[in-house]
Amino acid sequence: MANGYRRSRHLVQFWQNGTAILYNYASAMQAPASSLTWQILDYCADWRTVSDVAGHLGGINRRDVRRLLDAMVAATFVTVSGRRADARERAMERWAGWNPSAGFFHCQSRQCKYVDQAPFDLRLSTKAVERPMPASVKAPARERVPLPRVAGSSPIGSAVLDRRTYRQFGRARLPLDKLTEVLRLTSGITHWLTVPRLGEVPLRSSPSAGARHPVETYLVAVGVDGLRRGTYRYSPDRHELDVVSLDTTRARLRAFLPQQPWLGDCSAAIFFTAVFERTAWRYEFPRAYRAVLLEAGHMCQTLLLVATSLGLAPFCTMALDDARVEQHLRIDGIDEAVLYAAGIGTRPEKAARFVAPRGGVSPRVRTHVLS
Repeated sequence: MANGYRRSRHLVQFWQNGTAILYNYASAMQAPASSLTWQILDYCADWRTVSDVAGHLGGINRRDVRRLLDAMVAATFVTVSGRRADARERAMERWAGWNPSAGFFHCQSRQCKYVDQAPFDLRLSTKAVERPMPASVKAPARERVPLPRVAGSSPIGSAVLDRRTYRQFGRARLPLDKLTEVLRLTSGITHWLTVPRLGEVPLRSSPSAGARHPVETYLVAVGVDGLRRGTYRYSPDRHELDVVSLDTTRARLRAFLPQQPWLGDCSAAIFFTAVFERTAWRYEFPRAYRAVLLEAGHMCQTLLLVATSLGLAPFCTMALDDARVEQHLRIDGIDEAVLYAAGIGTRPEKAARFVAPRGGVSPRVRTHVLS
């Protein structure tokens, strides 16, 4: 029986500099699309043989049609019956209710080129001359209501006011008990809730849409006292570390964040990933993808505040080399993908001191760099 050809379910088209571009967001493959390409793809909404396509087009022999179809298969624009589909295509099929909007955004936003900081800063300085940086706060309204002054002296208030981004760290190794507390309060399961007709769902310190908690926590330890250097997945139900790899170095850690070498100087890096199926199972519409991103932010902020309250030096970033991180974590980038990263170290002896706001009034400081 002749092979059938069918177009991928993950294609979008856009125009770039006047050229129509065909893009498969599952495989991240793209190419200029001719009118003939579109005729073939439109016809191949269902399985079609080479003879079917040649007959539909008319005037093109079967050999040339087969050559075109094979090229489109190689570009992942078309699949072949009887042949195992590309793994990325199979994974993206599980996003069914979210596609194409969420699938397109997810895959397209993973592609990022990082540049050296100095040329980037120079471009910003030049840009600011003609187009000044937007104001960070809105102008006051005509009618205003003053609020009472607050001390901000509660434990959580102190942690919030003390939180800063550190890019230098102390030489001391990170105590395992403090790292454990960060993991437990950030990612640990606090309770289990029984949902009628569905089963048990976990609750954590951060909120999650439908209590699906898609975010996983991976630890890359390079300077933790009492813990072997390596990469681990934190198990929130067992409060244990599952070993992912013991082939971990500071040089490899630095490579995960291009142009942010301080990651290699911290004691431990935390990578937040998402298992999308957990949320997609309950919410079969693309807006739910936004909830997953928000939840990674909730958890990372909790980590920053807990680390701050323990006298540690945390930072967070999304300037990741996604593919390199995911290869190291042994995840595929679609079923499970990395979203966010944080680092923790001990505080340096000389760190910038910031004055806490008094009564809600923001103080002005001369520097934003901790040294």
